[in-house]
Amino acid sequence: MFFLGLNVLVNWFVIVIFLSAFTYYSVPYSILVTAAIIGLALSPFGEKINRFVYGCRPATKEERTIIEGAWKTVLAAAEEVDRGKYGNPELFVNEQKHANAFAIGARTICVTRGLLSVVNQNELAGILAH
Repeated sequence: MFFLGLNVLVNWFVIVIFLSAFTYYSVPYSILVTAAIIGLALSPFGEKINRFVYGCRPATKEERTIIEGAWKTVLAAAEEVDRGKYGNPELFVNEQKHANAFAIGARTICVTRGLLSVVNQNELAGILAH
């Protein structure tokens, strides 16, 4: 959490310096710009931008079957889960050859092709649970 706050502070400072070249009121404008950037990053549109940046594509029917099976195993193991909140993530695949999985925002799970090629269903469930 400390590093997140430090990141926001440093970026805000850069925005202040940039805006000071154009206006005397750089501090209030920089607060608005920083808040707008954070709001965009946390929005569903920001999630779509991150999917594009990280090279995520929608999972094929076969890939979706594998990932959904592992995800259902994770949800079954977590007894007190709000299934409406976590039950239906959007599943994506990245074409990278190394084994990796990551989440973007609140509704995106992305798994690399490399991971799908080297793990079984139980191992994938363990990775998604992490």
